[in-house]
Amino acid sequence: MSLYTKLTWPVVDLAAVCALQNTPGAGSLILNGRLGNINVPNQVSFIAASMTRSVSITSAVNNSAITFIISGFQNNAPITDTITGVNANTVYGTGYFDVITSITVSGPVNQVSVGTGKAGYMPLLVINTTSTINYSVSVIFPASGADINYTLYKTLDQINSNYITFNNQISNLFPILVNQTTSQIASYQEIANFLLLKINSSATPLTDTFDFIFLQS
Repeated sequence: MSLYTKLTWPVVDLAAVCALQNTPGAGSLILNGRLGNINVPNQVSFIAASMTRSVSITSAVNNSAITFIISGFQNNAPITDTITGVNANTVYGTGYFDVITSITVSGPVNQVSVGTGKAGYMPLLVINTTSTINYSVSVIFPASGADINYTLYKTLDQINSNYITFNNQISNLFPILVNQTTSQIASYQEIANFLLLKINSSATPLTDTFDFIFLQS
């Protein structure tokens, strides 16, 4: 019996974490974006949307003096990301989150929203090691093209839910499609436990998207 999984990398949503808001002083933003967790108040889950992802901060005015500290978890490990320099633009973070639990600001902010970023990971794909080891993957960009750089990794190790972020484990994984920027399809007959697709960068993140397909026969 074949195992088929299709995942889609969503386009950037600049209000996925926090809808447009102001604060009178230093404190916390309200996590009231479109990816808010209805079961856990004031929490945002990227993993529920089938992604691990960086964040974006967008400001309609000058908030360049403000420091934003994003806190949360990735692969059950606590992480933080600090972002500054938001001045009537969008700035992207470098930390990758499964869940965001708080965003604090160092002073008053005006007309700020927080959303998804332009890099991260797709969910881990589990290979059925009790079945055939024949499996194939494809990354399919839309007909209009995309400007995304990605790398696919494999591993025999148990890297899921081990309280170590994917970023801190990536050097121990084995890359099999490296720094790709076009649609690809590949087949393998090598034993592995997990496949992990990392989106390294996206030059036009508001519109870039693609599909990632896994098939084990």
